[in-house]
This record gives sequence, structure tokens and C-alpha cells, in this order.
Amino acid sequence: MKNKTDLLRIGILLLGISAIVFAGIALHWYYQIQTEKPWKSDIPPFWASCEETEKVIIIEVRHDLTNVSVKDKEGNIICSFNKIKAGSSEVCFVNGTGVFTVEYNDWKKVIVCKELKKLEISPEKVD
Repeated sequence: MKNKTDLLRIGILLLGISAIVFAGIALHWYYQIQTEKPWKSDIPPFWASCEETEKVIIIEVRHDLTNVSVKDKEGNIICSFNKIKAGSSEVCFVNGTGVFTVEYNDWKKVIVCKELKKLEISPEKVD
């Protein structure tokens, strides 16, 4: 009978040790995810869009940015901003249509400004 209690105690001890090892592995995994946060590196630091009716590019930033530039398709700088504060917006007047890039460090966003076409609707007589 004593032999069975010893086996039971050894089994419980092994289960306890495996629970501690599993908790250590889970804690290590959680710590790695919290410190690395790989999904946050893919979020761009700014958003940019073209307002076709006014021919402007609007740049909205998430945090403070320095040396932001807007270039045309040939690489000529149209607008340059030394500093844009977090949560604010800037406007760059492009005065035309085409492809533009907004650049900050290694981030580059391509913006297309299109000409809006006016639709002429002629009134028809309805009987």
C-alpha cells in the first residue's frame, strides 16, 4: 500500500513541475509579445490624401514628424515641412493632377490627384 502512495505523490509532484514549466513558457511568450509588438511597426506615422476639388494634399500625422516632403513624379519637391505636431494636419497646394509622393524618413505614400469630370444632365420631359 505504501508503494501506491509513493507513486501518487511522485505523480502529483510531476504534474506540479509541468504546471510550473508551462506557466514559465506562457509568461516568456507573453513578455516577448509585449516587448516586441511587431504589429505596431506596420502602422504608418502619417496619412495623406488628395482633395480633388481644391487640388491639395492633406497630411495628417499620428506623432511629431520632422522633414516631411511632398514630391511630384519627377522627384521635385513641391512642399516641405520642417515639423508637424502630433495630431495635426498640413496642407500642400499641388495646383494640378498627377501622381505625388509624401515622404518621411523611410516611409513613402503615393497619392493620386485626379481631375473630377462634370456630368451634364439634360432635363428630359416626362409625360
